[in-house]
Amino acid sequence: MPGILTKIIRLLFLGIFLSNLACNNVKNNTFFTSSKYSVNDSILSNISEEIYFNNYYNDLDKMLQIVDSVKSEYPEHPIFEALKYKIFGHHHFVQGHYEESEKYFDNALDIARIYKKQFPLFYETVLNNVSEISQKLYKYDEATSYIFEMIYFAEQIKDTNQFKKASRIYQLANILYNKGDYIGSIDFLRESFRILQTYKPNTNDELYETLFLKFHIKKLQASALFNIWLYDKALNTINYAYQLEDSILQIDKESIEFTKAVSAELKYLHSYILLKKKAIPTGR
Repeated sequence: MPGILTKIIRLLFLGIFLSNLACNNVKNNTFFTSSKYSVNDSILSNISEEIYFNNYYNDLDKMLQIVDSVKSEYPEHPIFEALKYKIFGHHHFVQGHYEESEKYFDNALDIARIYKKQFPLFYETVLNNVSEISQKLYKYDEATSYIFEMIYFAEQIKDTNQFKKASRIYQLANILYNKGDYIGSIDFLRESFRILQTYKPNTNDELYETLFLKFHIKKLQASALFNIWLYDKALNTINYAYQLEDSILQIDKESIEFTKAVSAELKYLHSYILLKKKAIPTGR
């Protein structure tokens, strides 16, 4: 349902390469897949969703308690250690301790890389975490490399999900924007939008998330165009974003408060551009 999906998409937009494996002491995963009751990606996702939707990130003991309660029901597996590292990373992230958070996310990634074929979703989630923390620490090249690693992995496992691909490219555009490479950011935004134009959603939820991503693409593109003084193109892009906002609300009217909050920056930019245009000399 769109209400729940809205929360998931909020997480996606917060706000967000191949390095050597450094965890040689972790056991080979063949031993751990022998049981039909083995842990899998969906179980890890359920744990993460319970923590996220209950906002337990400030309660470290509660998060570890949830992991241990689930862990006791399944055969021993190093992925639970990776999940705990990930939880410690989130805990320090919300506290603003970014360097400490990075250490834990890096440890989680070392293990997730080893078991990426068994836990592809968890692996991609951790890559997203380390990319986000790298941005917080202004390590933009590293942040970019982790997104490329996700794209490369998707190609390896023949993941043809075009929405996911467009999302990854949007993330690249966002990193370049934060780095100050506005032209590079615009190029990636155009590519992300192009992919979405050919993507065919099958459900209302998929249509909703597609429109929402398109909205964010146009919002960021307008800001990038503004920063390279292309004011008219920025205004055209803002008007397109407004149309997308209307389409989103036609699908889910309950999104109005969140949509208003997100579009507030867009409205401010719109007004600011109009003021800048008035201040530009029109000639003698």
